[in-house]
Formats: sequence, C-alpha cells, structure tokens
Amino acid sequence: MKTCRSSKTAIQSIQADGVRKFTVTYANYKPTDAMMSPSLLPQTVTYSWSGTSFVASAPLAPGVKSGNVQVTHSW
Repeated sequence: MKTCRSSKTAIQSIQADGVRKFTVTYANYKPTDAMMSPSLLPQTVTYSWSGTSFVASAPLAPGVKSGNVQVTHSW
C-alpha cells in the first residue's frame, strides 16, 4: 500500500465579468483542513485578457492551493 499527499485547488464558482474577463472564487484552506472542509474565507480573483494571455488581479493565497488530500493506493 502506498500513501501520497497532494495539493489540490477547489473552485467554488466561475462567472463572466464583462468583456474578456471572468471571476473565479476559490475555496481557501488552513494547512490542516480536509478538501471537503475549507475553514478560511474564499478568495475571489478576476482574470482579464491582456491580448495574449489571461492575467490574474491578485496572486492566489497559500490556502487556496494547500487543501490536504491523502490518496491511498494498493498495488
């Protein structure tokens, strides 16, 4: 049996926000939170088209990327 720990990002919503923009609301986790139980306030980021790529209005908070996921494989 092998156990792997991994980070995941949970998106709570995606909405159009005008021309060439959209808003994503991410779940925000403490390091000890399970993926199903984020305990911090969600973070909302607006992405705007620059002409060549989408640019985020803010960097993602550490808790947006650090949900605690444990996957157990047996092979």
